[in-house]
Amino acid sequence: MADRPESLPLEPDSGWAGDEIRKVNQVGQVHVKGVRYQISMALARQHVHVLWDQETIIFVDTNGEILIEHPWPPKTTGHISNRGQRKPGPAP
Repeated sequence: MADRPESLPLEPDSGWAGDEIRKVNQVGQVHVKGVRYQISMALARQHVHVLWDQETIIFVDTNGEILIEHPWPPKTTGHISNRGQRKPGPAP
């Protein structure tokens, strides 16, 4: 893919179980491991960096800004809204 951005740099042993670039679909969602995550309609058809481990999944834009962070959902979850989820504040 020519327009696919490069993954953000991570240390070789970052501790993340998953580290992928995904394209936000036309309705502002990203699918990861069978779950649809609502990111933002404003990011439709753009790429985001997705990082996850057993406890957390994080979506990062191509500038390195964390868009949204969720706890890892139960296995029966099919969709995660972005309402009420934590968007980390600026670093101290």
